[in-house]
Amino acid sequence: MLRLASVAILVFSLLALGCLNLEYDGHTVPRAYPDVVKGVWMPALLVPWGPAIHSVEQPDALRDLGANTASFAISVPYDESGAVDGNAVDFSIEAARQWIRAYRSNNVSVLLSLEPVSGFGEPGVIPSGIVSNPEFTVQYDEAVQKSARMAEEENVEFFSPMNEPDYKLGVDAADQWNPRMARVVQNVFSGKRVYKGSLYDVERGGRRPDFSGYDAVGVSLSLYDESLEDYRKRTARTLGVLTKWAGQDGFEPMVTEFGIWGAGANRTAEQQAASVAIVFDEGRKAGVKAFVVFDSPAGHYVQIKDSAIEPVVRENFRQLP
Repeated sequence: MLRLASVAILVFSLLALGCLNLEYDGHTVPRAYPDVVKGVWMPALLVPWGPAIHSVEQPDALRDLGANTASFAISVPYDESGAVDGNAVDFSIEAARQWIRAYRSNNVSVLLSLEPVSGFGEPGVIPSGIVSNPEFTVQYDEAVQKSARMAEEENVEFFSPMNEPDYKLGVDAADQWNPRMARVVQNVFSGKRVYKGSLYDVERGGRRPDFSGYDAVGVSLSLYDESLEDYRKRTARTLGVLTKWAGQDGFEPMVTEFGIWGAGANRTAEQQAASVAIVFDEGRKAGVKAFVVFDSPAGHYVQIKDSAIEPVVRENFRQLP
């Protein structure tokens, strides 16, 4: 299966070059850190399903939306034994490089992450036996190092060594992995290191993860089966805790993923739009200066383009500095 994934990603890397129609003169674009990050999280941007898997993936579509940052992930496929497919990682890195050049040459900053995946479908929790497997640890760190080195070569602004490590690994294991991954990144990357977290239990008194070595810490927020009033309260509590920790440790608080997935996909369009507005509203109150909206892969949850959340995202991106 992993060999097939390698071939598929190679094919897509070639498609990416063609569909972007990018003229590249061999010179990297200097880093440009937005005063306020107005971004879109596109987790499937590099999957080998062809172009237009996301609704606003092209640089001109992002800029038309009012966004200034593209957020996406390099896949790190692993099998049931914990062996990482290094060829697939290498192909994904090169495909990512082309997208980075397209975004950076169009004045769009980049938040690049790594996404460990097993098989097809949505990424999930990594089995504990694999998390504790030294071979997996070494190979994953190699993927982080290669990806971060490429990100440095292309002047990527923000880099996260794993998407939602507290969810993928569990908080206890994440506390062992996070500082180590941060050191791997720091050795080859001079941009901002981001802990792109889930932090689902933060507002309920969950234990604080180890954020040492990170310049910024992000949280994921989405409406579930609660009322909009309760979602607003939960969002305010989560951001309140995050900004308190930021004040204590000096990192930048970010909302690195919010929008519609899971149970939120079953809510009415009006409720979905209201939930997105809540995050912008409570984020501004908390002093957060980074908002990255989830754009679902086609055929899954709610995409930004032509949905009820699009005008909310446009208006709030316009209002932000």
